Amino acid sequence: MLRTNDLQTTWNMMVSMKQRKEASIFWQRPYGWRSGSRYIESGASAVDVIRYEQEEYGNELDVPEFLMQELSRLHIPAKDIVWVCRTREHARRYGGKGIGQPCQEDIGPYGLILATDNEPETGYLILIGASRIGPAVIERYEQYRWEQCQVAD
Repeated sequence: MLRTNDLQTTWNMMVSMKQRKEASIFWQRPYGWRSGSRYIESGASAVDVIRYEQEEYGNELDVPEFLMQELSRLHIPAKDIVWVCRTREHARRYGGKGIGQPCQEDIGPYGLILATDNEPETGYLILIGASRIGPAVIERYEQYRWEQCQVAD
């Protein structure tokens, strides 16, 4: 039989797991640090940028196809996604000749982490204004990321 303390511990673990899961898909800061310009080709979509990263740079961005379809269906423009780091120092790693100093990029309250680059100074590809994505798709994406964490452990 569970006692009250056991129930509280179980509840705390469940809340903690939920928080970790949410933290893995949502950007929990008002801004991030980016390196370089925000040049975006006119008319480019978020999906165009992701595909370009995959095909031209060989980046293995793990953005599930169902989320790509939703970004496409909603016509999310390329200007609404950005690569950022958590700190200015981490963003400096991505700098180089002619790229300039890292600068703050406002993310706002609804930043969705689409992908990471798996570098030590992790870069995050963030969708700004993810409130446009339907709750069912967000839940499916959350479940997708959660399952990936289970496999990685």
